[in-house]
Order: sequence, then C-alpha cells, then structure tokens
Amino acid sequence: MSRFLILSVISLPLLLQGQPAYTPMKDETLFREQYIESAGQINTLKASFVQQKSISLLKAKLISTGEYHFKRDGMVRMEYTKPYAYLFILNEDMVYIRSGEKEMHVPTGSSRLFSQISRITLGAINGNILTMKDFSMEVLEDDNRYLLRLDPLNRDMKMLFRQFQVYISKKDLQVERIEMLESSGDTTSINFSGQQVNILLNDALFTVQ
Repeated sequence: MSRFLILSVISLPLLLQGQPAYTPMKDETLFREQYIESAGQINTLKASFVQQKSISLLKAKLISTGEYHFKRDGMVRMEYTKPYAYLFILNEDMVYIRSGEKEMHVPTGSSRLFSQISRITLGAINGNILTMKDFSMEVLEDDNRYLLRLDPLNRDMKMLFRQFQVYISKKDLQVERIEMLESSGDTTSINFSGQQVNILLNDALFTVQ
C-alpha cells in the first residue's frame, strides 16, 4: 500500500469528523424576517449554474452548465450551454422548452413536475418558499449556510419527490444550491455562482422567438 493511500485512509475519519453538521436554527424568527426582507429587494437576478443529475439505477452523474435569469412576477430562464444546448423558460403560468429544433409550450398547471420545480426555484429567490403550506419545513444552519428541508405533504407529490433542500449563504442570503431528492432515488442538484442582483434584464430573454 502506497504512503499516499495509507495517509488518506488514516485521515478520512478525521476529515469526516471535522465537517460541520447542520443543527436546528438558534433564532428562526430572525432568519425568516431577514430572508423575506432580502428576497423582497431582488427584482432581477443573473447567475451561472452547474446542474448535477445523479441517476441511481445507472450509478451515473450527468453534469450540465449554463446561465440562470430571474425576473420578479414569475419569470425564469435557464439556458444550458454544456454539454448541449437546451433552453427552459418560465413566464408566469407557461413553460417553454427548446432543444435543438424542437420546441414545446406547456402550461405549468398541466405538469406536476414543471409546476413544483418552478415553485421551488422561484420561491427560494423571492422568499415565498417560507409560506408554502403543502410542505413541512425544517430550518437548519451551520457556520456558513442556512438549510431549508422541505418534505411534501401531498400524496401525489410524495410519489415524485422525497425532499427539497435549499442552501442559503449566511453572507448575503443568496441561494447557493437547490437539491431535489426524487422518490425514485435520483437526485438533481443545482449550484449557483456569480450572482448579479437587480441588473437590467430585457423581457425578450423570457420569450421564445
């Protein structure tokens, strides 16, 4: 056994012990007030994202990157650039998807999957996630982040998702990561970085030409 491998094996338990654990929030009321106030000041947001999809049956991880745009009043644009071009737009109650030459228009209400993913991503940015009645919520924290764990209460939703997890930076109360744990065992994680708040975003970004 190599010296590097021996050191790695010895160090692993120490590294695991050193990782901060999430614990119940000390002052949840204060967090809610600050988070809602901060979210209420966000009119537009632009960020880069890395999405990782873990497929339990295939034991594979699919990684995609792109740009995320948000505009208050229910407008979201997720433009995937790698490994392939894919466009997802939410404009109020309609979802637009473009993949290659194929284009699809879908009302959010006609798809539970689109509807819930849209609600969670929008709610995490505009603060409405704290008042959703169809989830039970646990609010946790570590030294650097807040963690919202949302468990679906609706039976139909439980068939799709086991839990949503939203990670929020303590530094600026920006959403850093959203994880969707599906009942099938698959997991989707979206990590945001380089957030730019309240910059000019043209409405044309949220329409499909």
